[in-house]
Amino acid sequence: MSLFIMPFFGIASLLSNDREARAQRYKLLCGCRRKMVGSDSTFARVLKWLKPQESQAFLLSFLPKFEQQDLLCKSLSPQGTPRRLGILDGFLHGGVAGW
Repeated sequence: MSLFIMPFFGIASLLSNDREARAQRYKLLCGCRRKMVGSDSTFARVLKWLKPQESQAFLLSFLPKFEQQDLLCKSLSPQGTPRRLGILDGFLHGGVAGW
């Protein structure tokens, strides 16, 4: 769960997530009663097991539901023009993205 919510809080690295995961508010959000939600080294080790195609498919699996509930195009101010919302990974910045 803490990996999934990293982009929502602007957390850009596993080490930053590790630091945040020690805070009581973050543990409450994740429903964790342990000392910390998860460590950066544990996440890095586990994430190596995932194939890029699997993680991409998982993330894209939310897209139809978000579109169905009209969650991707919102006005950011009361009379503002609706904008398409998203979280982009800069990994391929300047290159060709796979989607």
